[in-house]
Amino acid sequence: MKLQHAYFFNRYTVFIFFSVLCILSYSNTFFASWHLDDFPNIVNNVKLHLVQLSPQSLIATFTANPADGGNSLYRPLSCLTFGLNWYFGKGNVFGYHIVNILLHILTGYLLYCTILTLFQTPKLKQQKRTDVYLIAFLATLLWLVHPLQTQAVTYIVQRMTVLGAFFYILAMYFFLKARLVSANRPRIFYIFGCFLAYIAALASKENTVTLPLALLLIEIIFFQKKIKPLSGKTTFFILLFAIVILLEGGYILIKLQNWSF
Repeated sequence: MKLQHAYFFNRYTVFIFFSVLCILSYSNTFFASWHLDDFPNIVNNVKLHLVQLSPQSLIATFTANPADGGNSLYRPLSCLTFGLNWYFGKGNVFGYHIVNILLHILTGYLLYCTILTLFQTPKLKQQKRTDVYLIAFLATLLWLVHPLQTQAVTYIVQRMTVLGAFFYILAMYFFLKARLVSANRPRIFYIFGCFLAYIAALASKENTVTLPLALLLIEIIFFQKKIKPLSGKTTFFILLFAIVILLEGGYILIKLQNWSF
């Protein structure tokens, strides 16, 4: 696939194609009923049963932890979206499934953009490939409709997983843009966006805590020309980075008292 034919894979066309394909693939799940963890997390979770959109009621969804009766912080961003779903549709599963599918489509499109951006990194750009759009398209297509995604998309409570994946990939995209841009102002914007996306990912599901390690791997694999012996200063910062990640993970375990994948 030659780059001059990239208009076949322009982002608007790709987004429409992904949307139609995904909606068709999951069209028989629009009215799939509540199951298992849906009940304690949403159906029977009164803190998510919003009757008004006041600041107090919206903030209350942040502590809708079914494990302790709603007394501790629990995946606040995911719970907020469930609360909004309940406000507009109560227990009607249709609205929940629509949101899950839309999030899956957006995540797929974002993955497509991220893969294209990866091909702009020093390691891949030097290969001068002419099929980058086709590779990004096929890789995203496989991810988007793979049966492995079925549980995350159709199991309503697993929106936590879909939402976490969206912000995880968004943070990776912002990181790549920050590394590739030359001007300082947009670089600061992308770094800040990466940080906010990471916070949003953590607020969706705790397993996204691994993001900094993923970004470190991206830096090593796609940007560093060769692996050199580490200096004392570099070793110190890597160890400090690892300690921060461990402390962050420990804080989540202790504070939230909930670590489920």
